[in-house]
Amino acid sequence: METTIYTTSMDQYVTLVSIGNIILFIVLSILGIYLIRSSKKQEGYTRKMNFAGGIFLQIIILLPLSSCVRTFIKHYEVNETALIIHRPTDAIQVPIVEITEVKPLSEGFEIKKSWGNNGMFGYSGEFTNPEIGRFTIYAKNTEKLVLIKTIHQGNIVIAPDDIAIIEELN
Repeated sequence: METTIYTTSMDQYVTLVSIGNIILFIVLSILGIYLIRSSKKQEGYTRKMNFAGGIFLQIIILLPLSSCVRTFIKHYEVNETALIIHRPTDAIQVPIVEITEVKPLSEGFEIKKSWGNNGMFGYSGEFTNPEIGRFTIYAKNTEKLVLIKTIHQGNIVIAPDDIAIIEELN
């Protein structure tokens, strides 16, 4: 079996949420820089508060943005030994021998976030569903969801553009 790369695309919701958040982050960043720079013209308590406020805004921007960028899904790879979910800073490996079932999920599959990211650059983290219970999702959209049941890693949901991945993993 040779290595196959499966792409994944953002749906409209993820695209809009990502653009909206980037605009918000830019505005807050400009405000933070303005507060830091204007603090030089102030004296005493006002100077300290402007400087602290500017630094606080920069931290508020960097923490969630870095988390979302770190968990962004680049693509999926299937080779003879594993399904590999590639992200900017790491790769999650699901050994083929651990996979017990692979099936497509129906359109309108309901997801409820327990912990993670649902919108900024995609979906990642722990989610729940009344039918399958708890699962970990690594996706940029909710249109072509694929459920992967594993022995030790629990339920995993991915969203490749090409659902031929189901045949390859079965």
